[in-house]
Amino acid sequence: MTFLNSFINNFSSLTKTKRKKQKIKQMSMKEIRNKHSKTLKKYKTRKSPPYPADLNCNKKMRGNDGNMYMSTQNKNDICTWKKYVRILH
Repeated sequence: MTFLNSFINNFSSLTKTKRKKQKIKQMSMKEIRNKHSKTLKKYKTRKSPPYPADLNCNKKMRGNDGNMYMSTQNKNDICTWKKYVRILH
């Protein structure tokens, strides 16, 4: 019973905002930016995926126009979205 009582006391002592902040700290910055980026205007209006390419380097995603894009790295180590073309033999 003492464990349960201590758990309830600790849980009730944290306010809702403190619990939310603890949850955010557990998420990585990459997850937070990707989650928020869909709502930004600059990501909604372009053809490529609504995510920053640098945070999703070497990944394939569907763009806002419906095509597949792949984030590729250039010689300066900066990732950009390029249309992904699958070659069939």
